[in-house]
Amino acid sequence: MSRNQCQTICPAQAGSHQMQLRIVLLGRAGAGKSKVARFLLGGKQLKGEIRSCVVYEGETAGRRICLVDTPGWGRSILHTREKIKNEVIRSVNFCPPGPHALIVVLRVEGLTEVPSVKQLNTASRHMELLSERAWKHTMVLFLCDKEVEDLTVEAYIQKANKLLEKCGNRHYVLHSEAQVSEFLQEIEKMVEGNSGDFFLPQIYYEYCQTRINEAEEAVIRRQHGNLEGGRHFLNEDNQKVDTVATKSKFLERMLGQHYLKPVGLIALVVVGALIGSMAESVYVVMESCMGIVI
Repeated sequence: MSRNQCQTICPAQAGSHQMQLRIVLLGRAGAGKSKVARFLLGGKQLKGEIRSCVVYEGETAGRRICLVDTPGWGRSILHTREKIKNEVIRSVNFCPPGPHALIVVLRVEGLTEVPSVKQLNTASRHMELLSERAWKHTMVLFLCDKEVEDLTVEAYIQKANKLLEKCGNRHYVLHSEAQVSEFLQEIEKMVEGNSGDFFLPQIYYEYCQTRINEAEEAVIRRQHGNLEGGRHFLNEDNQKVDTVATKSKFLERMLGQHYLKPVGLIALVVVGALIGSMAESVYVVMESCMGIVI
């Protein structure tokens, strides 16, 4: 997905020496995502209601930021137009190689109101358009109006318990722009907890997984002379090794560290598989990994 398929606005040019923090804002229409975007970009006057993803780049609190604002979804998954659903899915492609943080904005408005179960379920359903993997990189942001009392905020948090469980209870309560630096620190803690990992868009994740599976199966068949492949092989201590578990660890490591374009990925996987198949070591999958690194 090319970057020029969305609107791009760069309020400031930042230096290249810092790591860029890549953030996607998500939420229902009227949740206040554009307000959060202004806070995160130093109070810049940005676009109002949007119909497609908008990318902003700038520097705030000493951090380089790439921020993707998305059009708001409807009051339920059924009431959200297909174009908006597609924009939610596309949003993670506009900050390559992938966003560090997916921020679900919930607006805390009124003195006594709390979000309905339907509203919270709607947030979950829309996030799952990005796959279950998205929750690992998700944080809920409670955006508060100035007159909202602490008790109301606590009621919101308690009501959103199931939603928070899905994202590891990561959340932040934002009252004003003065809290931006602290909010960014919370995002950085999440990124650190993910070992610097980012969310890989589903299309690339599936592509990588398919190619890795094919390479692994080919190598195992050659090693054992078994056209059906096998789940286990022996290590140097004559103990069975679970190739499914090995593949999972390898996949997570690869996706956590690299973002590969499809053409380059095919070449690297093929080279890795060939090197792995030529090696006589029983750690076949790991030899394929070494081949890719080489």
